[in-house]
Amino acid sequence: MTNRWMRGVCLASMLVMVSLPVGISQAAVQASVAPVPALTESQKKQAELAADTSQLQVLATELKAEMDKSTKDTLSLSVMRKADEIERLARKIRMEMKVSSAD
Repeated sequence: MTNRWMRGVCLASMLVMVSLPVGISQAAVQASVAPVPALTESQKKQAELAADTSQLQVLATELKAEMDKSTKDTLSLSVMRKADEIERLARKIRMEMKVSSAD
């Protein structure tokens, strides 16, 4: 799988190099590409909050799947650890939301 991916990347880069007109360097082509605008501080916080929320959803789904597998009398150590991780992440998200709403 990795070799296949590497071959694809090499082939794509060779096609780009071959398709460049004569006399135009790769640096000139890269310089002509518009720069990506920098994110503001609030946009960075929003993106981080969205990523944390997505991670929380994934962890909760995994915890539910593990809980469905266990019996009512037993809890595995991994279930307890995952629950602790969910709790920490939820607290982090709550604090970030409080800070962002205060701004």
